[in-house]
Amino acid sequence: MVVEVLLRKHISDQETPDQSVSSQSPTAKLWVDNVIQPVLLMMMFTRAERESDWHLHLYTTHKMVDYFFAAGHINYAQYGTYYLHSMLSLPEDVKMSSISPRVSIQ
Repeated sequence: MVVEVLLRKHISDQETPDQSVSSQSPTAKLWVDNVIQPVLLMMMFTRAERESDWHLHLYTTHKMVDYFFAAGHINYAQYGTYYLHSMLSLPEDVKMSSISPRVSIQ
């Protein structure tokens, strides 16, 4: 991703971008936690939708539910939780058909 390429010079091999930047100052930690991580999460969700990546879709939806609760969007949080539970409890044959490669409609 472009963001990773741009941040590469600030990241050592042992650290994630979050650890290296947020350990520098409290302000940097605030920016990482409240701006960079949510934006990267939205970018991952968009990528999952465009590439029809089922596992990435479920992962990013799970991570987004935490932000819905924190932001007070109760309806999104409740229905997002219900959606995740429903998708994870699908029968195996339905899961396999949704994981198989398919064309994304944009």
